[in-house]
Amino acid sequence: MGNILIILSAICFSLSGTWVVLLKEYNLDVYTLTAFRLAFSVIFSAIAIKYTNNNFIVSYKELRDLSTFGLGGVATLLLYSAAAYHIPSGLVCLLNFCYPIIVALFSFLLYKEKIGKWKIIASALMMIGLIMISGGGSMNFMGFILGLLSAVTFSIYVLAQEHSTMSKIHGLKIVFYTSLIGFILITFSLIGFNKLLIPTVPYVYFISAIGALITQVGANTCLALGMQKGVSSTKASFLAIIEPAFALIWDKVLFNVSLSTISMIGILIIFSSFFITLKT
Repeated sequence: MGNILIILSAICFSLSGTWVVLLKEYNLDVYTLTAFRLAFSVIFSAIAIKYTNNNFIVSYKELRDLSTFGLGGVATLLLYSAAAYHIPSGLVCLLNFCYPIIVALFSFLLYKEKIGKWKIIASALMMIGLIMISGGGSMNFMGFILGLLSAVTFSIYVLAQEHSTMSKIHGLKIVFYTSLIGFILITFSLIGFNKLLIPTVPYVYFISAIGALITQVGANTCLALGMQKGVSSTKASFLAIIEPAFALIWDKVLFNVSLSTISMIGILIIFSSFFITLKT
């Protein structure tokens, strides 16, 4: 059950870029888009908490971890989107998905988790597949740093799901509090710099709401619940490698983006890495 939840989380996360594409023509900056998505995440997760008869109570230590490690997910969303302004999205995806390797290294160095030969093979296949689907493009220093930082912040977020008090907090509460804190920080920053934009087109709110429901509430709740079912942070990271492959599939299905032969081979290699991880 834990593996299934992690896989569902990755499929939900793979739609993250879709909402950006759908709203691109409205010229909204990444911070405004993130603020709206987080606002809807707060609303939806609060409704779900009430509907499932959970409560909003957290201890001081839990709130502390949610306010620090938990914001790694919000930071990743911002850094990933910002990197896409500097380098092609394929290269951003390639840099961001260094995070399974970072998680494995941190788990080995900090928590003495063994890195078996199959994880090494899966890592090698993952990187080969990612390089093949990245599509190439020019790299600049700022885009490289932002993309790599998004991998680091998400690594921290995933590790915290296993090694902090977040491991005992219901997934919906994690989404609620991290979204709420992130929304407050980003919104006040936008107001302070006089950058807050209020869209007047209902379509923007609709797409932001759907995006929040799937890629924030759905994805993060499944990730937390999956890891609470006993899936380690390292295994969860490697199972999530199907995310960029599904992102390409959604591009093909929804926007009729052409897939090269090399990209399709890369997708198959990524899925081979996924199945090796699933068997370990």
